[in-house]
Amino acid sequence: MQVIRKGPLPGCVLAMAAWLAVAAPALAECPRSGGRAAPPTVVHFDTDSTVIKEQFQRQLVELAERHRGNPNMTVCVIGQADKQGNADYNEKLALRRAEAVADFLEKQGLPRRQFDISSRGEAFGETWFGNNPAEADRRVEVLVVRY
Repeated sequence: MQVIRKGPLPGCVLAMAAWLAVAAPALAECPRSGGRAAPPTVVHFDTDSTVIKEQFQRQLVELAERHRGNPNMTVCVIGQADKQGNADYNEKLALRRAEAVADFLEKQGLPRRQFDISSRGEAFGETWFGNNPAEADRRVEVLVVRY
């Protein structure tokens, strides 16, 4: 039996597809994930910036409050840059962004020893949110992995 669906996909299907598009590559880069994690928290940045905007600071505070005191987790912090500029610079910028987010989370009470911090450098694919792929590529993904 073949089922053919006409019309728009339900919101839950689109949300799951967006989560998989972001989380799957991030999970592969998180060495202690075992392939499982909650949906990522995504922090976007301005061009050539490591400054965390207020709206994302609030998200990170909430994330820290939910997970503070949990010894059975790893926080994977993965930086990324857009394709503007040269690849070497973007690799370093993406890592500085990840470090900025990790520093912020540490100040909120999450122990640094539970972090895995890495950089993707320039954007790796066609995954983005919204209408501006370069803007969406300037991000850090934070995955909390419980074990």
